[in-house]
Amino acid sequence: MASLLRSGKFFRLFSNLTRNFDLNNGSKNESLVRARRGEWEITIHRSLSAAQLPLKNLSDTTVQQPLISTDHGVVDRAIEKAESDAKKVGRITKDDILNIIEKIKQQKTASTTQSLLLIRCCGSLVPEEPPASRTKLVQEVWKMLQGYNVSLDVSHYNALLRVYLENEHSFNPMKFLQKLEEQNIIPNRVTYQRLLSAYCQKGDIDGASQILEIMKSKDLPIGELVFNSLVMGHANTGDLESARGVIKVMTQAGLEPDSDTYRTLLCGYAKHGLLQEISSTINECKNKEIILHDRDLLEVLYIAAIHNHPTVVDNMLNLMNKSSGYNQDCFNIILRLVNHQQEDQAFRVLQSMKPVQLADGQISATGNFFIRQIIKSNCPPEKVISFCQQLVDSGLNNRAFFKALEMSNAFRKPEISNLLLKEIQKQKELLRPQAFWPLLTAQSKVGGEKGVLDALRQMAAIQVTPNVDTISQRVLPYMANDNVETLLRKLRSAEVPPSVVAISLMVQSLNRHDFASAIDVASKIYLRFDNIQFRQAAADAYLKTRDASSLAKLLKSTLRQPQTPETENDRKDQAAELAGPVLKEVFDRATKPKLEAVEPLLKAMHENGLGVPNSVVQYIQEQAADEMTESVAQLLVELSSGTLIPTDLIAYPSSPNRQNFFKGAQKFVELAKEHNLTEALNEKKLLESRNFVFTEGLNIVLMDLYAHHERFDEALGIFTALYSKNPDIVVTPIKLFSLATSLLKGDRVDDAFKVLERVKPSSETSEQNLRNLEMSGWRLMNVAASKGDVELTRKLFEVIEKSGLKITGMLAGPLIKVHLSRDDFEGALKSFLQCVETYRITPLKSTLTTRLIESEDAQRLQQIMDASIKIHGEMNSLYDLVFAFLECGRVRQAKKVLETPGLRARGPRIETVCKRYVDEKRITELENLIKITKDVYGVDRNMMYTYMLSACMNAKDVTRATGLWTQMQEEDVQPSPEFLQKLGRFLEEQNEPVPFTIPEVVENVAVPSASNSIASSSSAKKSPGASKPKKDISESKSFKKGEFLTAIKNGDINAALELKKELESQGDNISVRQISDMVEVAVKAGRLDVATQLVLELEKSGGYPVPRIFRFYMKALASVGDHQSIRTVGEYLSPERKSLLSYENVLASAIAQDPAATTAYVDTLLNDIKTKSGNTPLDEEQLKALRLTFPRGGILGILEKNPNVLPKCQEIASEYVKLGVYGPVNSLWCYHLNSGNLTEAQSTWETLKSSPIAIGFQPVCRHIRQHQDVALAETLVNMLVSGSSVKPSALGIAYSAWIDAHRSKNELDAAIATLDKALSGGVELSLLNESTLSALKTECEKVGKSFPYSIPKPSEKPVTQPQSE
Repeated sequence: MASLLRSGKFFRLFSNLTRNFDLNNGSKNESLVRARRGEWEITIHRSLSAAQLPLKNLSDTTVQQPLISTDHGVVDRAIEKAESDAKKVGRITKDDILNIIEKIKQQKTASTTQSLLLIRCCGSLVPEEPPASRTKLVQEVWKMLQGYNVSLDVSHYNALLRVYLENEHSFNPMKFLQKLEEQNIIPNRVTYQRLLSAYCQKGDIDGASQILEIMKSKDLPIGELVFNSLVMGHANTGDLESARGVIKVMTQAGLEPDSDTYRTLLCGYAKHGLLQEISSTINECKNKEIILHDRDLLEVLYIAAIHNHPTVVDNMLNLMNKSSGYNQDCFNIILRLVNHQQEDQAFRVLQSMKPVQLADGQISATGNFFIRQIIKSNCPPEKVISFCQQLVDSGLNNRAFFKALEMSNAFRKPEISNLLLKEIQKQKELLRPQAFWPLLTAQSKVGGEKGVLDALRQMAAIQVTPNVDTISQRVLPYMANDNVETLLRKLRSAEVPPSVVAISLMVQSLNRHDFASAIDVASKIYLRFDNIQFRQAAADAYLKTRDASSLAKLLKSTLRQPQTPETENDRKDQAAELAGPVLKEVFDRATKPKLEAVEPLLKAMHENGLGVPNSVVQYIQEQAADEMTESVAQLLVELSSGTLIPTDLIAYPSSPNRQNFFKGAQKFVELAKEHNLTEALNEKKLLESRNFVFTEGLNIVLMDLYAHHERFDEALGIFTALYSKNPDIVVTPIKLFSLATSLLKGDRVDDAFKVLERVKPSSETSEQNLRNLEMSGWRLMNVAASKGDVELTRKLFEVIEKSGLKITGMLAGPLIKVHLSRDDFEGALKSFLQCVETYRITPLKSTLTTRLIESEDAQRLQQIMDASIKIHGEMNSLYDLVFAFLECGRVRQAKKVLETPGLRARGPRIETVCKRYVDEKRITELENLIKITKDVYGVDRNMMYTYMLSACMNAKDVTRATGLWTQMQEEDVQPSPEFLQKLGRFLEEQNEPVPFTIPEVVENVAVPSASNSIASSSSAKKSPGASKPKKDISESKSFKKGEFLTAIKNGDINAALELKKELESQGDNISVRQISDMVEVAVKAGRLDVATQLVLELEKSGGYPVPRIFRFYMKALASVGDHQSIRTVGEYLSPERKSLLSYENVLASAIAQDPAATTAYVDTLLNDIKTKSGNTPLDEEQLKALRLTFPRGGILGILEKNPNVLPKCQEIASEYVKLGVYGPVNSLWCYHLNSGNLTEAQSTWETLKSSPIAIGFQPVCRHIRQHQDVALAETLVNMLVSGSSVKPSALGIAYSAWIDAHRSKNELDAAIATLDKALSGGVELSLLNESTLSALKTECEKVGKSFPYSIPKPSEKPVTQPQSE
C-alpha cells in the first residue's frame, strides 16, 4: 500500500504539470485515423524480420554525428584520428583520448566544440575502460579545461552529467546544481532530467522528488525520460511494485511507455533474478507491439550477469533475434562484462555472436577484442590459455593463440607470452611466417626496431623462418636506415637467413626504383635463387624507369662471386636461369606494344653476355607474333642460339568520313527546329526558286512544323501526298505520334487515328530517337488522359504497344491518370496492377498512393504496397509509404512504418526529402520527419537538425531555432561547429541572447617552431593561450631550414631532399605541411617516384599530405596509369579517407589505361559483389562499404576506354541493385546517355528513377556542354521530369546545360524557348545557374535581343544547393 501511495504522490505532482506535456496529439485528420485504427493495419511482408536493426547503439555517436569539427588545427587532427579509429571499430581507446589531451596541453587552449567532444569521449565511447577509470579521466579533462579558461556553458555541464551517468559515478546532484549557480550558468530541461536520473541511479527517490519540485516551479515539461528514470529509481531500491506503478502513472499522464521504459523495468527484475517477472513483462511488450531489440535484451543480460544470476543469462541468450547489429551490441556488453570480472559470461555472449563471412567466402575470426580485454584486465594465464583453446577448437578463431601472444607482448606480460609460445609450437599447421605478420606490425608500433627483432626471436624460438615477404613488408620498413652489413648483422641476431635478408633488401630497393642499392646488395652477398618477389620487383622497376643497363648489371652482379669453382657453361646456364624468368616477367607486365619495352633490355642483356633459355624465346615469339620485328628477332636468335621467322605488323586503314545534309537545306532545317514557320516558308521558296527539289525527309520536317502551329490541313496535305507518291515510304513513329498529338489537341480524333494507322513496328528505329519516341507516345496519351477519356486513352495505348516501343512507367502513366482525373480509384488500381503484372512497372505509384491515403482507402493501399514490393523491394516501398503518409499529415502511420523490423536508414533518400522540405518551406513535415526518425538506427541526426535550422532561419522562428540546441542535447546529438556558428549568428542578428560560445572556424595552424614565424604568429593570434615558440635553436640549423623552405619554393626537389635529410639527421622534424609541399613540387617536376616515397613516409608515421596536394598527387598517378602506386598508397588509407580522396575513382581511372588490368579489375568487382549479394542480409556498415568502394565516376572512364567490359559492368550493377545500392546503375545510365544508346539508357532509368539515392548526372551535363548536344539535353530533362523524386533544383541543373548548349550554337531563340519551358515546368528562375543566365543575357544584348527576365541575386538563391551537379 505504501508503494502505491508513493506512486500516487507522483501522480498528484504530475497532474499539475500536464499543461506542459507535449502529447503530440496531431491534427484532426490524425484523430480521425486513430478513431478508425483498425482500418489502417497495413500488412507488411516481414521479409526483413531476420535483419532487424538495433535502433541505437554505441556507434551512433561516430556514425551519425561527426566527432570532429571542420577545423584543421592540431587538436582537430588528433580528434580526426580518433574518429577514424571509431569508424573502423565502432569505439575509441583511452590512448586516443590521451593523445587529444596531450595536443591540448601543447596548444594550451581548446575551443568550446573541442572541449565538448573531449568530455563526451570519456563515457560509453570507451567501453574497454572500467567506469571508474573513465570518470577519473573526465575529471582530469574538466580540471584541465578550467585551467585553460575555456568557456564552458550549460551544454558542457550536461555532457559531464551524461558521462557521470554512463560511468555510474556517485555524486551529489544538489551540490552540482549549486555549482552551476555559482558559475552563473542557467540549467535547462536536460540538466534537470540528468540530475533526476543521478538520484534514481542511486535509488534516492526523495532526492528525485526535489528535482521534480524544481522542474514544477520552473514550468519545465516532464517527458518519457523522467518517467523512465523513476522506474529505474524504484527498481534500484528494490521496490519493483512501485517501479511498475510509475508506468501506470505515466500512462495516466498521457504518455505511452516505450521500449526504453520496459527495458529499465526488466533490468530491475534482472538485478534481483526475477525470471518469471521478466518473462511476463516481455510477453506484455509483445502484446502491446512494443519491440524489444537485441540491444535491450543484452542490457538485461548484463545486469543479471554482474549480479550473479546465470539462469537469467541463459534465458536472455535464448531470446536473442540476432538481427543485424547484434555483433556490435555484443561487443560492448562483452567488454563491460570483462571489466566486471565476468569473463565466463562474456565468453558465452561471444559464442552467441553471428559469424561474419568475408568476400572470399571464409568466416572471419571471432574474439580478438575479447582476447585483448581479458589480458588487459589481468585474467589468470591459465584461463587465457583455456579461452584461446576453446576458440581454436570451435573454429571461431584459429589465430587465437597468436592474437593472445601479440596482446601479452603489448601489455608486457611475459608469464602469459611464455605459456602461449609453448601452445603455438604444438600447432604445426599454423607455423608459417604470414601467421606472425599481425604480431610483427603490433610489435613495431609498441617497440619500433627492437619490438620487431623481439618478435623475430619469438618466431625463431619455435622454429619459424621468415620469408622474403615477411622481411621486406613487415620488418625492413621499421628498421633503421643502416648499411647492408649492419642490417645483416641485426637480422642475423634474430636468426634470419642471409639469403632472405639480401633478397628482401634488393626487393625494397627495386620498389624504390633504386638499382644502385640493389646492385650493392647483390655484389656483397652471393645468391643462387629464382625468387618471384625479386622478379616482380625488378620488372616493375625496369618498366617504370626503362633503365635496361642497370637491370642487366643487377642480373650480372649476382654471378660475380660464386662459392665454388664452376665451368664456363655452368655460368652461362646460371645466367640464363636467372635472366630468362626476369625477361619473361618484364614481357608479361609490359603494355602493348610489348616489344618496344623489351627490346632495350634484350640489347643490354646481349651487351652483358646474359643468355636466355629457349623456352622463354618461344614464349615471346608466340605471344608477340604480331609485333615481331627483324631487330628483335635477331637479338632473340643471338641470345638463345635459335632461329625465328619474323612477321609484319598489320595496318588498319582509317574509316572515311560521312557526308551531312545538303548545305542548301541546312538553314531550312534549323529554322524548322526553332519552330519559326514564317522564316522557314520563306527559305523554302528561296530554295525552290533555285530549282532545289524538296526530299521526302524535308517534307516530313515541314509537316511537323505545320502541325506544331496547328495548321492541320496543310500538315495532313503533306502527309497524304507523301503516301500517295510513295506507298512504301517509312515515316518514323515519332513524327506520326507528334502529328497525331497535335490533331488530338485540335479535337480531330478521326484524322489522328488515320495517321496512327501508318505506325508500324520497325527494327530500323534509331536508338538515339527511342527516348524522344517514348516522350512523343506519352504526350499523345496524355492528351486523352487529361480529358478523362478512358476509352480513347486505352486505344492510343494499344497503338503504342503495336509500335514495338518498350512500355515504361512514363508511357503507362496516362492509363492511371485518366482514372484519377475522374476519382475512379478502382479503375486506377486495376490499371496499375495490370501494368505491374504485365510490364513489371509501377506507373504513377506516388500519386496513386497519396490519393488513397487521403481517401483512407486502406484495402487498396495494401494492394499497392504488395505490388510495389514485388518490383522495388520491401525497403524502397516502405520508405515510399513513409513519405506519402508524412505528406498527407499522417505522422503516426509514418512512424509505425519506420518501426518495421529490419528497416535500415536510407541516408541519401532522407537527406533528399529534408532538402525538398526546406526548399518548399514545409517546416511542419520536416519537424515530423525528425521526430519519427529519432530511434531509427543509422540516421544522420546532425544533418536533419541542420536542415531544420535552415528552415527555422528562413521563417525567422527564433524560439524554434533555439529549441533545437536543447533538443539535440536531450537526444545526445553533438552539434557541429558549423551548426553552432550558424545558430549563434542567427540569434545575434535577431538580437536574442546566445546560450553558448559561438565557435570560430580555425584555419590550419602549424605547430609553432622557430623556422615558421608566420605560422607561429598566426597561431598566437588565434590562440592567445598558446605556448610561444622556443628561441634557443641554433642559427645554423635555422639557416638550413631557411634553405630547405627556399628549395621548396623554387621547385628544386633534389635540393629539398638533400636538405630534408640533413635536417632530420640533426633531430629537426619536418612538418606535414612541408612534406606535402615537397610532394607537390615532385609531381610538378615529373618525379612521381619521389612523390610516392614521400607520401608513404608520411603514411607510415600516421600522417597524410594535406587534402588538396594529396588529391593532386593521386590525379597525377592516375593520368600516367600508375595503378600499382595508387594501390600501395591505398594500403594505409582508412575507408573514410579513401572516400574523401575519391580513391576508388582515381584507381579506376588509372586502371582504365591498361586493358589487361581493366579486365582483371572488373572481374574482381563482379566476383566480389556476387559473393556479397549471395550472403544476405548485409548490415548498414557493409552496405555503406559497398557504396564507398564502387567507383561511380571511374567506371565511366573504364567503359569509355574499354567498352568490351560493358556486359560485366551491367551484371555488376544488377547485383548491386539486389542489395538496394543504385550507384552502379546511375553510372551505367550516364554512360548510355553519353554514348547515345538511348534504349539502354531508358531501360536503366526505369530501375534508377525509383532508387533512394540522389540521382547524379554531372557527367551528362558536362558532355552536353562540351559537344553542344541539344538532343541529349532534351532527353535528359524529359527523363528527369518522369522521376517522382527528382526535385526542381535538379531540373534546374539539367535545363541550365540545355540552355548553354543552345547558346554555344548561337541558337538564342531556342535558348530563350528552353528557358520559358523550364519556368512553365515549375523550375524557378533562382534554381537555374546564374552563370548560364548571365551568359545568355550577354549574348542576347550583343545581337540586340531583349532578355525578358531579371536574374536573381545570389542572396535570393535557395538555402540548400542541389546535390546532383
